[in-house]
Amino acid sequence: MNLIYDGKCKICKKTVKLFQKLGLKEKINFITSENKAELKRMNIQNKELLKEYVILTNEKKTLKGFYVFRFLIDLIPSFIFFQFLFHLPFINLIGEKTYNFVSKTRKCMS
Repeated sequence: MNLIYDGKCKICKKTVKLFQKLGLKEKINFITSENKAELKRMNIQNKELLKEYVILTNEKKTLKGFYVFRFLIDLIPSFIFFQFLFHLPFINLIGEKTYNFVSKTRKCMS
């Protein structure tokens, strides 16, 4: 499983480090969007895809943005409360809007 993120973004790097500390380092291959050789090897050419967190699952499914966070949280057994919270029906809308806001303003937040 591969997670692609902006390696120049401080918020992105800190978030990746947090998920790695929470035990996902062994489950997910974290790849920066600047790693052109690895992206080419994976046949990823869509630059739009690289503007946000992206997960390519082992089942050939692509998740982006908020749904990456929900997927990662589901992989951490001790986060059962957040797993429940992130799957409530109205959370998708809130999560997408929050993720999009942070994603668009992250350059000035770094």
